[in-house]
Amino acid sequence: MSALVIELSGANGLESELGAARLVPGPRGDAATVAVGQVIKGNVPEVTNVGTASDAVFDFVLPQGDPGPGLQFDWQGTELGVRVVGQAEYEYTDLRGSAGPAAELIAVTLPASGWAGGEQTASDELFLASGRAYLVCPLPESAEGYAAAGVRALDVTVDGEMTFVCESTPVGALGVRVIALEVSG
Repeated sequence: MSALVIELSGANGLESELGAARLVPGPRGDAATVAVGQVIKGNVPEVTNVGTASDAVFDFVLPQGDPGPGLQFDWQGTELGVRVVGQAEYEYTDLRGSAGPAAELIAVTLPASGWAGGEQTASDELFLASGRAYLVCPLPESAEGYAAAGVRALDVTVDGEMTFVCESTPVGALGVRVIALEVSG
């Protein structure tokens, strides 16, 4: 039997001792895939294809490496410094967040004689009808009377005034602290 010699003369065809032949492109095949399967710790490194030749899934066995150098930490106010053991300089990061809204503390006294029709208005120039939110809390010595009378504050609708309402008239004066927080939008 004689050897078959094929020369590629160009993209248009083949020539050989057998005569002219043409290449006919076939349909495009599916692309192969490669994925990582399990990665586990072992003594000897190993890679195993648990998939197929065209859809490979590689499982890895990796030995644990030597421990790395330790870290050292240093605080300077709100800044945390970190360095690798043996390095000369710490790298500092400021952990302080952005400034919160400005706040004002307003002290209010609600005298027992100031209630009319189940409401009383406290006056202070720090009460503003817009741009503020208010947290209202009775002083510890007024908490029981505040709760027993069902006192609550209404939203500030007029600059300089906060109205309080009650379900029953309190027996004595009530001390209240109001925190006014600046809000946007």
